[in-house]
Amino acid sequence: MKKLLILAFMVVGMTTFAQEKNGTGESRMPDPAKRAEMQAQKMKADLGLNDDQTAQIKVFLTQQVKEREAKRAEMQALRASGQQPTEDQKKEMRSKMEAERNAMNDQMKKILTPEQFTKWKNAMEARKEKLESKPLKVLPAGQVEQK
Repeated sequence: MKKLLILAFMVVGMTTFAQEKNGTGESRMPDPAKRAEMQAQKMKADLGLNDDQTAQIKVFLTQQVKEREAKRAEMQALRASGQQPTEDQKKEMRSKMEAERNAMNDQMKKILTPEQFTKWKNAMEARKEKLESKPLKVLPAGQVEQK
């Protein structure tokens, strides 16, 4: 009987710890500076960046991640209020995204060598194709999640 009771406590204890999120209950995403650091290190390994290029990339990515977080918070506030963007607002957002993408490419051209830029651009295109090939699943709350 004692063994059964101890086993039951162990199972309950393990399932409690298995469901704990990151200690604080918040999302598992690291802060913007940490994400930019991780991206810069990955790019350093993949593209063979030198220390100066890595530092420039880190500054650029930190700025980009902060801007993305601000936009995400803005969109979440819009969704929470129950409003949907109009077609004109959607077109404006798409044009801003395209302009930002072009600005990012220009900045990366300044930082990377031509060979590194070509390799980076090919990796981005492959990533885009991979994301587009995944089917989307519509959730009950109207949110969209990729499988």
